[in-house]
Amino acid sequence: MPYRRLLVALLGLLLLSACSKQTTTPVGDSRYRRPPLVTVEPEQLTLQNLLLDAKVQQELGNHARAMEMYAAILKENPDYAVAHYELGQLLARKLRIDSAIVHSKQAVAAAPDNLWYKLQCATLYRERGDYANLIAMWESIVAQNPNVLEYYYELANAYMNNNDPKGAVAALNRVEKIVGVNEQTSLAKQKIWLAAGDEAKAGKEIEALAASLPHNSTYNAMLAESYMKAKNYPKAKEYYDKILAATPDDEYIHISLAQYYRAIKKEEQAYRELKQGFANPKLDCATKVQVLVSFYNQEEFYHTYIDYSYDLLRTAMQQCDDSLTYARLYGSMLMQKQQYADAAKQFKLHLTRDSSDYRIWEWLLICESETEGNDEELISLARRAKALFPLHNLPYYMIGVYAYTQGDYETAIDELRQCEQVGFTNGHLEVETYTLLAECHHALGDDNNTFAYYDKVLKVTPNDAGILNNYAYYLSQRGERLEEALAMSEKAVKQEPHNATFLDTYAWVLYKMGRYDEARKQMQRCLENDRSKSETLQQHWEVIKNAK
Repeated sequence: MPYRRLLVALLGLLLLSACSKQTTTPVGDSRYRRPPLVTVEPEQLTLQNLLLDAKVQQELGNHARAMEMYAAILKENPDYAVAHYELGQLLARKLRIDSAIVHSKQAVAAAPDNLWYKLQCATLYRERGDYANLIAMWESIVAQNPNVLEYYYELANAYMNNNDPKGAVAALNRVEKIVGVNEQTSLAKQKIWLAAGDEAKAGKEIEALAASLPHNSTYNAMLAESYMKAKNYPKAKEYYDKILAATPDDEYIHISLAQYYRAIKKEEQAYRELKQGFANPKLDCATKVQVLVSFYNQEEFYHTYIDYSYDLLRTAMQQCDDSLTYARLYGSMLMQKQQYADAAKQFKLHLTRDSSDYRIWEWLLICESETEGNDEELISLARRAKALFPLHNLPYYMIGVYAYTQGDYETAIDELRQCEQVGFTNGHLEVETYTLLAECHHALGDDNNTFAYYDKVLKVTPNDAGILNNYAYYLSQRGERLEEALAMSEKAVKQEPHNATFLDTYAWVLYKMGRYDEARKQMQRCLENDRSKSETLQQHWEVIKNAK
C-alpha cells in the first residue's frame, strides 16, 4: 500500500509504548558497537501490520473501515494502547464522546506515561463537562510535567469550570513557586477572585504585583482606580502618590489626581492638577481635549467653571501643533464668552477640515451677525450654508434680515417664506420669521398680510409686549379693530408701564377711538417717560392735545 512507508516513522513512537519488546544487549562497552537488537513476536508483528493498515484507512478518510480494524486489534489485544487512542479520536469526530472517553481512558491505563493519551482524555472530559475528571487528569499531567507552566493554567481553568476558585488560585500559586510573582499569573488570579466576588483578594494580587514591579505604574494605577471605584479615596490617593514619586513625568497622573480631587469636592485643586497635566507635552492634543470635555458637563464647562475650562483649554492649546483638533471647542468657548470675532476665526478654521457639520455653520453665522461691519462676509457665508444645507432655516433667515435692512423687501419676503417652508424645529426662529414678514409687508403697504403674520406670532407668544404694541399701532393707523388694538396696547403697557413707545401707542389708540381726555392723560405719561425727546411723540402730543 502506498502509505505504508510514510506512516512507519509516524507510528514508531506510539508503538514503542504499546508493544512488548525483547532486547538483547551486547556485552562490553564501546561507542562503535551496533545498537541493541529488538525481537518482535509474530503475533505482535501481525497486530502492528493491522494497525498500520488501519491508520492508512484513517488517512484515506475511510473512518468506518479504520474503526473496524482498530476494534479487531483490540479484540486480539484489549490492552493495545495505540488502538484505543486512535479509535477514541475517530469516535470523538463522530461526536460519540462517551465511547471516545472509554477508549481514551483505556489508552492511558495501558500506557500511563504517554502524555498524548492524557491530553486527549482531558480534551474529551472538557467537552463532556466532566470537570472532576478533567481536574484529576490535569493534576496527573502536571505531576508528570512539573516544569510546563501552560499545564498549570489549564489546571486552573479546570478548577474554575468546576466552580472552585480556591483550587484555581492554588494551581497558579504553584506557578509562582517556580517563576516567582509575574504579571500573567497575578492578573489571572485577580480575575479569578473578581469572578468569585472577592474584591479584597483580587486587590491583594495586584498589590503583590505592584510591589514586585515598583517602577511599573500600571499596577499602582489599577489599584488606585479600584479604590476610587469603591470610594475609598484615602487609599486611592496613597497609590496615586506612589505613581507620582516613581514616575513624576507620567502623562496621566495629574489627570487622575484631578479626578480624585473632584471626587472629594476640591474643585480648585482639581483644576490645578488638570492644568499641570495639560502642560505635559507627552499628552497628545486630542487626549487633552477629550479629557476636558468629559471632565466638566456642559453646564459646568460653559457656566459654573467657565473660567477654569477656558484657562485649561488655552493651556492645552499651547502644547498642540494641530490647531484643528481644538478649533471647534475653543470657538464654542469664545462664543460663550461673547468674543464673537475670535470665535468666528476658530469656526472657519474647523471648516477648512470638515464643512459637513451644520452646527459649525450655524455658530459661525451667529458670531458673524454679532460682529459689526461684517455684513458682506455674513451674507456670503449664509449663501454658502444655504447651498450646503437647504433644509435648515437660519441661512434663509440671515439673508432675509440683510435684505430687509437694505430695503429690499421683496427679496426678504422670498427668503423668509423659504425659511417658513423649511419649518421651525422646536419653534426655532418661528416668532422672528413671522415678525419680520409682518414688518416687510407693512413696509410694502400690505396690511392684510401684515396682520395675518402678526396673528401667527401671537399664537406662539401671546404676551410678547413688542408684538402687541406694534400690532395695536398698525391697526390704529388703519382705524380698524380698535377695541382689539386697545386690549393689545393695554396688555403691553401693563408689562412695561414706563415704556414711552408703548404709552404713545396706547394714547394714539384712545385718540383714534375718540376718547380724547384719556388719550391726553396717557400722552402726558408718555412724555414724562420719553428721555429721548422723540419728534414723533411730540407730533402726536400736538395732535392729541388739540383734539376736540
